[in-house]
Amino acid sequence: MSDPFKDQTTEEHPSFCTVQFSRISGTRRFFGSSVTSHSWVALRVHKAKLHHDLARDWVHGKCNPMIEVYLSSAQFAELLTTMNHGSGVPGTLQSVDGKQIEQLEDIKSETTRVKEHFAKIMKVRASEMKDRTDVIRELLKKPSIGKADREQIADFVSTLLAQFSDSMPFYLDQFDEAAQRVSAQAKAEVDAFITHAVATAGLEVLRAKAPELAHEG
Repeated sequence: MSDPFKDQTTEEHPSFCTVQFSRISGTRRFFGSSVTSHSWVALRVHKAKLHHDLARDWVHGKCNPMIEVYLSSAQFAELLTTMNHGSGVPGTLQSVDGKQIEQLEDIKSETTRVKEHFAKIMKVRASEMKDRTDVIRELLKKPSIGKADREQIADFVSTLLAQFSDSMPFYLDQFDEAAQRVSAQAKAEVDAFITHAVATAGLEVLRAKAPELAHEG
């Protein structure tokens, strides 16, 4: 015979889940971040079930998360403070349905990418300048320089000036902006690491003082 006073039920549904943020310490790089982080946040989403017992509901998340995403401290702060903006904040996928994702290798910083691309452009421009300078030298060797030759020389010079006046300021600005972003990321990561370290140290002190505080109370 069933117990009429027993009130235990367990329900599951595809929409049931639990969401968790956790703080992790270590050293690693993240997608979308140009600096190494020593403290980061893990976002985990678990399948869940609803258990009713002892006259209340209990929500239980399953052990392995459906998805686990790592965010640097700067990315986590940006996620919380810039809602409804663009397509979201970069994150590093750690696992899906319990399967680990391949670890992210060291990637080039934004400033390095800008510098390398600028160097590549300058190499092409230098080659073009050499070729055009050779042409100008040959034109200047002529006993007399006609109107067409002068126009060709003028065109070469104006083209080179335009290329440098357009490219150099633009890439200098891009590099400056990238450097500022990297500096801001680094500052945010350092601030987060210090804040976490201070908070952890404070908790340890409180735990040690707990018996004394309780006795004084």
